[in-house]
Amino acid sequence: MINNSKVVDLYAFDRESVLTSSQRQDELFERLFPDQVEVGEKQSTTLDWILKRTSDSTNSSQPRDIILFFNKLCDVQNKRLERGDPEPTGSFLFDRSAFKEALPALSEYRVSRVLFAEYPHLRKYIEALREQKTEQNAESLGRLWSLDPDTTKSIAKQLRDIGMFEERASKSEVTYWVPFVYRPYLDMSQGKVEEIR
Repeated sequence: MINNSKVVDLYAFDRESVLTSSQRQDELFERLFPDQVEVGEKQSTTLDWILKRTSDSTNSSQPRDIILFFNKLCDVQNKRLERGDPEPTGSFLFDRSAFKEALPALSEYRVSRVLFAEYPHLRKYIEALREQKTEQNAESLGRLWSLDPDTTKSIAKQLRDIGMFEERASKSEVTYWVPFVYRPYLDMSQGKVEEIR
């Protein structure tokens, strides 16, 4: 953004001084973006929201994914303005709701062009998670995949190793949690799978 002459002119800042100061970078970010995407006392800051929703289970975000997300965010906001929607409030470049609207494009990219392309042997197991809950256990995955317990655990570990699952252990069981970045494309719903008795 600091290389965009229109943004520099609109916000009247000195590019070099922003580049050399983390405080000025934070101040510029606060001028350009709302403080939160989801408003609430316990909700993340916008920057944390972006990092959480662009990272896989290793909790690391790839620069290319963040760039892809911001490019889509620009597209979403521009389309809104072209339709005659109100401009973002205050000095912000983007409306809060545009962030959520931009996320599915990154999700599709991460699933179809990264996971499916790099790990085609795992595609059917990932596809089986479509429209499921975001937290599964070995038993529910075994049912979804029609596999025995040992093979199920082996596949789940492979999905963990590629960043698709975060393995969470409690006193009673191990569960597999799907990071935010994969959920929109797979149309997954928040929550833990219910046990069948």
